[in-house]
Amino acid sequence: MKTRNRILALLMVLCLGVSLTACSSGKEENAPASENNPQTEEAPEASKEEEGTGTEAALPKDVTLTFWTDQSINPDTWQAEFARFAKEYEEYNYSLEIEAFAGSDRATKVAAAIESNSLPDLCLFAWFTSSDWCHEGHLLDISDVVDPIGSQLYSSVYEETRLGGKSYMLPLWSNYWSLLYNADMLKAAGLEKYVNEDPNDISIWTMAEYEEILEGVSKNMSGEQYCLPVFAADNQADTTNILWLSSQGGQLWGEDGLSHAGNDEKVVAALDMLKKWADAGYTNSNIISKSNNAVASEFSNGLCCFTNGYYSNYTDFKNQMEAGDIDTFDLRLAAFPFVNADGSDDYRFANYVYGLSMFDTGNADQIAVAKLFMTWLSQDKEALTNLCMAVSSYKEIAEDADVIAANPMFESYNKYVDADHIMNFHGSVAGYVSTRSMLFPELQAFFGGQKDAKQAMTDYMNQANGSIQEYIDNSVILN
Repeated sequence: MKTRNRILALLMVLCLGVSLTACSSGKEENAPASENNPQTEEAPEASKEEEGTGTEAALPKDVTLTFWTDQSINPDTWQAEFARFAKEYEEYNYSLEIEAFAGSDRATKVAAAIESNSLPDLCLFAWFTSSDWCHEGHLLDISDVVDPIGSQLYSSVYEETRLGGKSYMLPLWSNYWSLLYNADMLKAAGLEKYVNEDPNDISIWTMAEYEEILEGVSKNMSGEQYCLPVFAADNQADTTNILWLSSQGGQLWGEDGLSHAGNDEKVVAALDMLKKWADAGYTNSNIISKSNNAVASEFSNGLCCFTNGYYSNYTDFKNQMEAGDIDTFDLRLAAFPFVNADGSDDYRFANYVYGLSMFDTGNADQIAVAKLFMTWLSQDKEALTNLCMAVSSYKEIAEDADVIAANPMFESYNKYVDADHIMNFHGSVAGYVSTRSMLFPELQAFFGGQKDAKQAMTDYMNQANGSIQEYIDNSVILN
């Protein structure tokens, strides 16, 4: 066994009592335990090998970690990397159980697990879906895992996954959210000038250019075809709605951690812009009942020119074409056009940061082994590269020539995506996930004619701020 792992094991056991405080940045050191924040005075069974000697004597034996994710990971790849880790501790018999499920099931599954005290040890989710659990006290502070490698991460990713100066996620990759489009439809409409010669070069358009594309492609369509999907049936892909609502330079979230949507005239103007596009026939007519979940199949079948999504959606479409499951077409990526507050043209992406977090299960043995694995993973370039599903959070890996050669789109990401062009769509507000269910009813009321843009955004703002304030008041981090 490697020396560094023997040292690591000793440090972990010594630090277990102080480093595994769930979302501890806002807690007193002597804070009482609760059902949602189980604490123990001392680790049960200080050693399962009391007759052993040396550093590893205190490590638990026969531990199986449970791992949940809503990503379409390759379980065999994860098992192979975990096996490499477990090989270094083979006398302790560590294993991994993986459960993958749809993102639409994530909230209900985790809520049920919290209620029944059956949370998994590890989870791989997007950061924006996880931050509320930090405020609620369900995710562990893993700063001792992440901070030592923080300088190796993109600073924007590292900072996004921290709350109150503590890290609650080991970032693994960024899945940039952008527009995907069928370039063949632009060419057929005589708009070749807006299609880059290099298919791996992300398209950057001004707002005026984008409106020209919407108009030209729409005029060239027939039957059930439409150019741009706009949807308000549910909270799926609400990232796109927030990007469009911010596209005129408005701010849905303020530095005070609250929503400003109804008070920002540029947000209101952006919603009116979407209605103008719908009235002009650039969008689907059934906005109120349209869910983003239906758009991907329509896009792949040539019924619409645009869809939205992240890099893994792009590769999924490519893989379906190669497999013959869908017809081949010229698939491209484009940034969301954006107008700065001063009226100048710009562009934006959103960033879905995915990474590994630890739930506070209250089981010292499980927590110790889960943290041991996460520390090993954070320092193993081979595992980090093999497990990455998009642009690595590690600069060295994301900018590696071999990695870019295998993923040509990454060169364009490196060219266009930086901190100035990533919109923090969730604003890092407490309780963001709870606000997702409040936006689409107001969009329905607006597109249905029951409310104007100002009233719809004001009502959304007031509801969202009520929920955000409740999270602030009850946050174990902020209090």
